[in-house]
Amino acid sequence: MRFVLIHRKNFEKWSWVNSVETGIGGSETSFCEMAWRLASHGHEVICYAPLPDGYSSPCTWRNTTWFNLEEVDFSLPGVWVIYREPQLLDNFSDGHPDQQLWLISQDWAYVWESVQLEKLDRFMVLSKPHGDWISQQNDVLAAKMLYTANGVKVDLIEQVERENPDIERDPKKIIYASSPDRGLEYLLRIFKRAHEREPDLKLHVFYGFDNIDKIDNDQWRKYKAYILREADQPGVFIRGRVSQNQLYREWLSAGMLCYPSTFWETGFITGMESQAMGAIPVINPVWGQGEVVKHGVFIEGDPYHDKLIQARFSYELVRLARDPGLQDEIRAEMMPEARARCDWNTQVPIWVQEAERGLQ
Repeated sequence: MRFVLIHRKNFEKWSWVNSVETGIGGSETSFCEMAWRLASHGHEVICYAPLPDGYSSPCTWRNTTWFNLEEVDFSLPGVWVIYREPQLLDNFSDGHPDQQLWLISQDWAYVWESVQLEKLDRFMVLSKPHGDWISQQNDVLAAKMLYTANGVKVDLIEQVERENPDIERDPKKIIYASSPDRGLEYLLRIFKRAHEREPDLKLHVFYGFDNIDKIDNDQWRKYKAYILREADQPGVFIRGRVSQNQLYREWLSAGMLCYPSTFWETGFITGMESQAMGAIPVINPVWGQGEVVKHGVFIEGDPYHDKLIQARFSYELVRLARDPGLQDEIRAEMMPEARARCDWNTQVPIWVQEAERGLQ
């Protein structure tokens, strides 16, 4: 079977190398991981992406074939998996024989034209809260819904563990690894209060400002400057974007994830990674976060404006930091369960079975 993946929306040019070596967002990671895993099951996989300068087109990686976006052949038969852009459906015929047209929604909502809705065969969502919300807005999409999910690279986790058997876990190390505009400023306030009670607490902030820097307007420049000022406090380390290998080592050495956010996550890879590698989540269980995270501490309420909720986050960070035994108890159940549930490989049969049914 042939799968054709296309991802045109981007802040930067990228290839599979970004997913492996330099780090990149969740939708691009999904694109790369599902591409090679489908190919590993014997399927032909063609990828259209904004390849950086210096790449020959076509090029190959793990039995997948990559082309630059300028070379898209929309007449190719197969299952087309379109990332984040309904407008690409305009390039296909109304009947599109020998093709299945899927759109994977890594965002909460898109602007649709009626003709695009008619052409679409499957609308892929990453969590039930997202699917329920979409179904309330659009009957057509509700009838075409396909539930899939993001995942974690369990194969890479196991490789990192084999290569780094001496990684020590610090129960007082906290990780934040999402976009800075998804609650980081409030976490910095929460951490400051927790650090006053437990001076050995450390907060390592990953993801970086790469996307914000590319927007390049006064509002986002001021926001970045504000975050950096707030982060200038004892125990906070701004680490930026790192490779997947390095990030996994950090997860394996961390005691906790803290994500006091009301952002509507669709798939929440960060929560999957934290559980699979042993960082106990302390989160607000809304939207995709509430579905993806099965272990840890859940604090409901508004962590942005409610000082009592912020105090509860601070208290839980201190409580967990001071009780490594409790962390270990949670971790013993959490890590194997999350690795089994969140492995990218679990999504391959879902895609393949749906493709076989749609092409019959």
